[in-house]
Parts: sequence; C-alpha cells; structure tokens
Amino acid sequence: MIAQLMKERLTKVNLLERIVNRHKLANLSNFTLLSNELEINFPRLTFEDIDNYITLGKYQLEQGFGYIREHFEKNGDFQLLICEKLIDSSSNRIVCTKFYSRHRSETVYKVYVQFNPNESSYK
Repeated sequence: MIAQLMKERLTKVNLLERIVNRHKLANLSNFTLLSNELEINFPRLTFEDIDNYITLGKYQLEQGFGYIREHFEKNGDFQLLICEKLIDSSSNRIVCTKFYSRHRSETVYKVYVQFNPNESSYK
C-alpha cells in the first residue's frame, strides 16, 4: 500500500511549489515572524492524519520527533513565518520555517505549509 501511494505521489503536481515560485515567496520578504499573540487557526492534525495523508508510514513520524528535538537543541530557536499577502481568492494561508539538514549543517531547507484557517481538521 505504501509503495502504491509513493508511485501515485511521484507524478502528482506540487501546487504549493508552483505558488511559491509564481509569487516569488522563496525570498521570504512577504512573510513576517509569527508571534505568540497571533491566532492563525491551524487545523488540528491527529497522528492518524499525519500517518495516512502526509507521511508514508510511521518511520517518518518517529524520525520527526528526534529531528525537531535535535533542531531545537542545536539552534536554540525556531521561527515560524506567515505570509502576509493572500495568494488567491481563497482564504488559504502559507506558513514557512527553515530547517537545517541532518547530514550537512550548512544546508538549510525552507518548508512551506499551506492551510485553510477555516478548516478544523485535515481533509
């Protein structure tokens, strides 16, 4: 089942990547630091949602806990940024953060997540 999902996702178009490229969001100038006071209404995800729809099995999820802990210990800071401009007529929002590579400390990855604040759970 996991192999079949991998094959299906291999050819699936990454719509968020297209949005980031089209609106030139990679330079992060359209993002601001998300403060504790700002309520963004991010949908609540269960472990089942993450396991079934985002990762492909429990391995990534289990690795993620250690990776995040290591990231906090190594860098001491975690910044979550939110895109201030609405990209389309929908009410979707985009948040972004940076993660350092586990294998090459000088490599930094930008991670983007698009969500609808009006949704209470994962669809």
